[in-house]
Amino acid sequence: MQELLEGQSQIAPAGLQPFVLGAQAEGRISLAVATIVLGKLLSFGAPNYRYALGTVTWLRRDDTAGEGMRAARLIWPELEVFSPGLIDTGAYLVYLPSSSIQLLTRLHPGSVYDSAASLLVFPQGVPFGRNIRFDIGMHTFELRLEDILIPCPRTPTAGQRCTFFRKSPLRVAIYGNALLRRLCIYLDYTHDMIGFAAVRSDDADY
Repeated sequence: MQELLEGQSQIAPAGLQPFVLGAQAEGRISLAVATIVLGKLLSFGAPNYRYALGTVTWLRRDDTAGEGMRAARLIWPELEVFSPGLIDTGAYLVYLPSSSIQLLTRLHPGSVYDSAASLLVFPQGVPFGRNIRFDIGMHTFELRLEDILIPCPRTPTAGQRCTFFRKSPLRVAIYGNALLRRLCIYLDYTHDMIGFAAVRSDDADY
């Protein structure tokens, strides 16, 4: 089956620019791909680009990073995160270095780090000052306030809104599914790669 799947690999569609770390077959994507778009699509087989906005960034798993983790050059200039981080499909939250958490609270007055919940929180009425922009490979993504809110793990203080940001136990950032689920995700099981694309806001053409 493995040989059959590899034999069916297809050349990436026109305009697709892979960003692969250490892939032996750069530019080739297999037909054994799970395409996931939360609330819209779950498919298996050839990659489904219906909801993908622009091209896809592909990353290969880094065996030195740990099971399920992939090294990624994910850059958040506003959070002063410029070094490679880890994409962990087994984690839920987004873990940022303490300096980045502190910067977030300065950028958005009124936000605080709740030590009991171990999450960055925004009290009701405190506006999210700006969208957060970040890069994976060659792509820039944006997060709005509603994109980063999650249910509070305990009964919140009245009006308290919890985000998916938590202090990282490491010196690097770790990006879990709370962030990844906001994107189009492609899992290539043949080449052990993961791909990301922004989600189209309007799929009326389909």
